[in-house]
Amino acid sequence: MRDNPRVRYRQQHGILPAWMDEPRRRPANPPTPLPVPRPRTAPDNDPRPGNPKRPPLPRRRSRHRKPPRRALPLLATHVLTAMAATLAGAATYHLVVVLS
Repeated sequence: MRDNPRVRYRQQHGILPAWMDEPRRRPANPPTPLPVPRPRTAPDNDPRPGNPKRPPLPRRRSRHRKPPRRALPLLATHVLTAMAATLAGAATYHLVVVLS
């Protein structure tokens, strides 16, 4: 009996608590619940009264994500902004020199 790992474990650690032994006490084939029939709607109580077919919805764009920004307009905007800031700074400098 000492060769059996289960017996050796019980001798070292004691008997298992009842809650750990619960799955072994359950029957192997639990009774299956009876199927419950679905309620049928009465013919005059149909929630979908003869709806006429709706026209199809307009097609959406194929992509649902935001389109990627174009690199060229972004680069052009940055270059033009830098040039405008440089010209404004140069003009301000010359005005300060001339007026002082």
